[in-house]
Amino acid sequence: MIGIAARDSESLDLLHSRYASFVVSAASRIGCDRSLAQDVAQDVFIQVWGQATRYDSARGSVRAWLTVIARTRALDQLRARRVRAVRSAPIDVAADARAGGQGHSPEAWLFAREASAQIDRALSILSPADRRLIDLAYFKGLTQREIAIALAQPLGTVKTRTRRSIALLRAVITGPAGRRSDAATAA
Repeated sequence: MIGIAARDSESLDLLHSRYASFVVSAASRIGCDRSLAQDVAQDVFIQVWGQATRYDSARGSVRAWLTVIARTRALDQLRARRVRAVRSAPIDVAADARAGGQGHSPEAWLFAREASAQIDRALSILSPADRRLIDLAYFKGLTQREIAIALAQPLGTVKTRTRRSIALLRAVITGPAGRRSDAATAA
C-alpha cells in the first residue's frame, strides 16, 4: 500500500494479482453477475490507486479495506442498475386499460397530472445547477459518486446539495403545514 500511495504501478499490479479474484468474488456474493462483478473490481482498483493514502493498517487489513470498497461499489452499481431498469421500462397505459384499467381511472389520471404539475412547480424554484443534480439522481438514476464525477465536483458537495434540494422540494410540496396536498397524496 505504501508503494501504491507513492504512485508505484508495480505495487498496484502486485495488489491486483493477489486480490482481483477475491474482489470479484466479494462483488458476486453481494448479488452482482460476473460481468458487473468484474466492473466493480475494476472500480475498486481505480479507487485504491486514487485513495491509497487513506488506507490505515491500524484500522484493518488490506483485504478488509478492499472488501468494504467492493461492497460499497457493488451496492452502488446494483442500485443504479435497478433505477435505470425501472426508469427505462415502458409504461403501456393502453395495455393496462385493456387488462382492466387498474389504477388508470380518469380520477387517478387527473391526480397524477396535478401531482406532476406540482412537482414541476417545485423543481422550478431550484437553481439550474440543483435541478440538474436532481435530474441526474432521480430521473437518470446516477449514484452520488457518478454525479460528482459527471459534474466534476467533490462528493461531499454533491451530497450536501442533494440533501438541501430534497429538503427544499419536500417543504414546497408538503406546504407550511407539513402535509401533502391532495394531488401529491393521490399520486
